[in-house]
Amino acid sequence: MRIAETLAAMAEIYRLSRDGRTRSPRFLAYLSRAEREWGFAAYNPMAGNAALEMVERLQSLGAERLAHEAGDRTARRCLFTGEMTLAIVVPSPGLWTDRVATEALHRTTGKRRARHGLVQMWAGEPVSAEDVQREASAETVRTIWTELHGQAATLSAVVAREGLAYALGSNPFGSPSSEDGAMVRGALQVLGDTTASDEIISVLYGDAAAVRMGWPPLGLADHSGFRWAADVTAKVVAECGAEDAIRRQWTLDDLIM
Repeated sequence: MRIAETLAAMAEIYRLSRDGRTRSPRFLAYLSRAEREWGFAAYNPMAGNAALEMVERLQSLGAERLAHEAGDRTARRCLFTGEMTLAIVVPSPGLWTDRVATEALHRTTGKRRARHGLVQMWAGEPVSAEDVQREASAETVRTIWTELHGQAATLSAVVAREGLAYALGSNPFGSPSSEDGAMVRGALQVLGDTTASDEIISVLYGDAAAVRMGWPPLGLADHSGFRWAADVTAKVVAECGAEDAIRRQWTLDDLIM
């Protein structure tokens, strides 16, 4: 387990002038890192003060150390001994970066670099040590999953992977109500093999995200897919252990039985 350190460098970069846009000291300094080092491309080099404030807050928490500890702990729990590199990154919502769309793509059907993961901590949002540890653990699971099973393309695969991402660490979503659980289960029975990003994201994130992105709602509460997925996979982890759960070739029947 390795952490690609980005925070100290980005703190220095964000303190440089933006005057001159792509010819500015800030952009040129950023480009020299982003072209050759993992993690930097996920930052917006021209972001405002909220990005610097988040980077400084993460530094004060010792976030890269926390991420390394959480990731290493999760990998050991899964008995995964392969190489892995994580980087904490600070995306900034704005004109070219939609908060929900960017996170959703990262957590669902976005293509992932082998044995590399990005721990997203969004500029302008509160963050604690627990948040860093939770998301580092979740990203470790996603990275191990990709190494073992390849890219998660279908709704069923994404649900299994995202459920394990939070079942093997800390679940920030809580458990679904019986009604929400039934709705998610019904959606999976119909859409389990879909590879359409809009349908996958709508099931995981619920109607609010679907409507925001211009898609028809499915009748699902906020993050109800995550709630259901974490709940279902946690039961398998409790019964069979983390290694079996993450190495299992999950099928739609495993999820909805």
